[in-house]
Amino acid sequence: MIKCGASPQDEATAAENFTHLNNDALELKITQLSADINAATCEQVLLIAEFDTRQAWCHEGLRSCAHW
Repeated sequence: MIKCGASPQDEATAAENFTHLNNDALELKITQLSADINAATCEQVLLIAEFDTRQAWCHEGLRSCAHW
């Protein structure tokens, strides 16, 4: 995984880690990762909705879940 602030040399090394994958395997890896990200985002939104429903954010002078 390429990290923010990585040097060009680090980025080149990270890119080489995927060179062994053929196009189909690379596409599959990308789509699977995208699905995982989307599933995690969905779970996060559902958790935030429950947090808001419970007004669990309501402390220390906070006015709303968005303010939290």
